[in-house]
Amino acid sequence: EIWEFSDFHTFAEAFEIGADDLILTNEYIYRPVIETERLKSSVIFQEKYGQGEPTDEMAQALLEEVQKRDCSRIIAIGGGTIIDLAKALVLKGQDTIDQMYAHMADLKKNKTLVIVPTTCGTGSEVTNIAILNRLALGTKQGLVSEAMYADAAVLIPEFLESLPYKVFATSSIDALVHAAESYLSPKATPFTEMYSKQAVEMILRGYGKIAAYGTDVWKEEKEAYLRASTYAGIAFSNMYEAYEALKSDEKGSRAKTTKEGFLHHILLFLQKQGLIEYVEQDEMIKTTRKLDSFMDWNLLNQNNYQRVLRVLGVAENE
Repeated sequence: EIWEFSDFHTFAEAFEIGADDLILTNEYIYRPVIETERLKSSVIFQEKYGQGEPTDEMAQALLEEVQKRDCSRIIAIGGGTIIDLAKALVLKGQDTIDQMYAHMADLKKNKTLVIVPTTCGTGSEVTNIAILNRLALGTKQGLVSEAMYADAAVLIPEFLESLPYKVFATSSIDALVHAAESYLSPKATPFTEMYSKQAVEMILRGYGKIAAYGTDVWKEEKEAYLRASTYAGIAFSNMYEAYEALKSDEKGSRAKTTKEGFLHHILLFLQKQGLIEYVEQDEMIKTTRKLDSFMDWNLLNQNNYQRVLRVLGVAENE
């Protein structure tokens, strides 16, 4: 289920948050908004268990702590780290995170999961995958299970009010890229394409307003950005299944099931939106005036990520 509430107070009343609930969040999110409600639920601050991106060690420590608590529902309120960790905390059937990875097909859910995103990024509130850094293995790895879908994804634009502009810019770029990728996926359906196109249109419309009126106007569209992120997440959820189909490195291919063909179709999509001129025979890309006004064509190029931020008005040292 996907819910929308204008503020946390309305959400807390509607979901009857009480003593059987455990809230996983960050202290900087909890103090100004959640604490004032004087809820009877227990609270865990994620940063007490580690900083930065989620790791298997952080997840294991949290899992052991949650197992000590008497709760039937976990409410995750935060960004990607909070959300990914929470998905692992509602699972049963295995005692450790390592065991969960080894037996993903057998995982079941033993707690209700409610996810409240506080950024407008990947849309992971509606996906069934958590990416953890497995420190002992030295790699990031997805933990995937049908049991990891949230029972309720809740959109509350109030949480975006305190979001720094740089975080908004980077997270909304993530949503835009996910929407474009899912639209061009070999597994795309008319249903997922509908969500992808809507997300792209909403985000680009907002970027146009930023270009015209300055960076301060983005919060006027915070509801739209939050929805667009969720739309992109819904569409992008099919991408994991498509991964195996994209392993082919066949040169010169235009099939969506190959890496080169997939990129080719992304470029065609951007050209159709009037953002680039794609000269296929010369393998050249030219920007259009429409794109130059508010976005850089190197959006998908990690080496030029800072250029994208500068276009959106974010200083590199922020």
